[in-house]
Amino acid sequence: MKKINMTLSTSLLIIMVIFIFLYGCGKFQKEILIPKVKLQELIDKKFPYEKDVVVARFTLSSPELIFEDKNIRMKLLYNSSFLNKKISGYIDFKAQVIFKPEKESFYLTNFDIINIEVNETNFSNEDKISSTIKAMVNNYFEDYPLYTIDPNDVKQNMTKLFLKDISVKGDNLALLLSL
Repeated sequence: MKKINMTLSTSLLIIMVIFIFLYGCGKFQKEILIPKVKLQELIDKKFPYEKDVVVARFTLSSPELIFEDKNIRMKLLYNSSFLNKKISGYIDFKAQVIFKPEKESFYLTNFDIINIEVNETNFSNEDKISSTIKAMVNNYFEDYPLYTIDPNDVKQNMTKLFLKDISVKGDNLALLLSL
C-alpha cells in the first residue's frame, strides 16, 4: 500500500469540505477548550513587569488568573515608589477575551478594576495608583497575546474561520466554533 502524504493546506481543504457538508446537515458545532493552567503558564512568563511613570516606578508581579462568566479576572501584586513613598498591595481586574484573526491570537482587553488593596495606612492617592496601574495593564496587554494559535494545528487553524463565541467554562477558556 502507498502512503498518502498530505500537506497542511490539503488537510485544511478536506476539513473545510467536511464542515460544509456538516453545515448543510445543520450539525456543525465544535467546542475547543484551552485549560486555565496553560493560560496561567503563558501569563506567568510576562511578569514581573516594571514601568517608570512620571513620578513613580511600578512593578507588577505574581499574576493570578480567575475564570468567571465570559470574563477572566487577574489579581496582581504591585510595588511602587510613589512620590518617595514605598507602596504595595494587590489589584484585582476583570478583563474580556477577544480574538484578533489577523494576528491569530487571543488578547485580554478592557480591564476594569474590581478591587485595590493598599498595604500602607494613611495613603490618600489610591485613585491615582488605580488609574495608573489600569493604564499600564491595558497598554501592556494590548501588544501581548494571551494565547496564539499554533499554525501547525489544524483544529486551531479552523478557529480563524469558524469562531462564534468565547466563554469561560469551569477552568477552561471555551471557544465555540460553528457554521
